[in-house]
Parts: sequence; structure tokens; C-alpha cells
Amino acid sequence: MPFDEVLWYVQAPGDTKPGTNVQVDSGDGDTTTMSYTFPEGIRGAYRIRAEIWRNDGTGYWEYYTVDVAD
Repeated sequence: MPFDEVLWYVQAPGDTKPGTNVQVDSGDGDTTTMSYTFPEGIRGAYRIRAEIWRNDGTGYWEYYTVDVAD
């Protein structure tokens, strides 16, 4: 089922908050992408969360981990 909206969040290493919303992808789509520039000086495992909302109002979450090193 196509998505209506995808909200992308990034949680920095050691951050206990749910993450910062960095991008919203709206529209009836089957694929989504996000772009994010990791800040200088903060290395480690970043957690990326995609909140995927469908046209019928149901939603689900996908999680990814990106390890940033020098």
C-alpha cells in the first residue's frame, strides 16, 4: 500500500531523546529517500527512524543504524 507521509528522525550517539525530525516526504508514493549531513566532531552510531504513514491512517516504523567514523 502506498504511503501518505514518511517522517525521518535522526538520533545522535548517546542521545536519550527520540531524535530530531530532519525530513518529511509527503505524497502517494512507494519509495522514499532521505538526505542528512552528519555534524563534525560527533562520531559513533546514529539511529535513523522512518515513521511511515499509509493512506488509510495506519503506520509503522523502520529503524536503521549508521556508524560514523573519522
